[in-house]
Amino acid sequence: YITRMGYDSRTLTAAIINLAVKGHLKIHRVEEDYELEKLDSQAPLAAGEKQLFAELFAEGGRVELDNKNHMLISKAKGAHAKALRRDYLNIYFKRNTGLLLPCGVLLILMLVLVGVFDYFSLVVVVLAVMSIIFMALFAWLLRAPTPRGRLLLDKLEGFKLYLEVAEKDDLHLKHPPELTPQLFETYLPFAIALGVEQPWAESFATVFARLAADQTPSYQPAWYHGSFNSFDAAGFAGGLGKGFASAISSASNPPGSASGSGGGGFSGGGGGGGGGGGW
Repeated sequence: YITRMGYDSRTLTAAIINLAVKGHLKIHRVEEDYELEKLDSQAPLAAGEKQLFAELFAEGGRVELDNKNHMLISKAKGAHAKALRRDYLNIYFKRNTGLLLPCGVLLILMLVLVGVFDYFSLVVVVLAVMSIIFMALFAWLLRAPTPRGRLLLDKLEGFKLYLEVAEKDDLHLKHPPELTPQLFETYLPFAIALGVEQPWAESFATVFARLAADQTPSYQPAWYHGSFNSFDAAGFAGGLGKGFASAISSASNPPGSASGSGGGGFSGGGGGGGGGGGW
């Protein structure tokens, strides 16, 4: 939300996955669809997550990501966006809406002049009005970080770089964290929010390959239930960043409206089957 200085589909997707990683909900993959199951967890919630969680499960302990539930999901999305605006807007970034007032005054003056004088050509008037409208639109869309926001954005850029090259020694960190399945899960929501889930997951290819070679039980995130026999970090992260995100986007729109493609699959690296909690 802060890096984009606004709310988008990745903001919502990352927040739901973060709730899952923290143990507040479980994501179920049912064929080509997804369901969210409410769980009990004492893990602290980030800004906006409390409102999102409350609205998602306002009508029960399970929510199917289907556009038949578009009102519920859209309401949860709106509550989340509103909470983030309250906590972050004007603290970390500002919208230059103050420029809208002079643009409006100029437009009114132009219309008054057109009414008083009759020697303005139609082309000049149209161009002037279009210019003022364009300036107003630009002022509305233009966002800029505050000094506090600039500091945070610089830190987030450094964190994003780490997520992209965690397996390499490019950053020359003195004490880099050990690449473990737990670290992969913990930072996955942040990687999705920053759009680097694929390189982040690829950094763990050797980690999960080593686990498989050691003949340890097949790894599976406790917060996700799918139908795969083995785990592929890159495929899993890519599926959440695209397929799961697409399902959320589609589910928040009324039936028949234009939206992203439904469900969208991803492979966990193994064949199907796998009842119970298996991959």
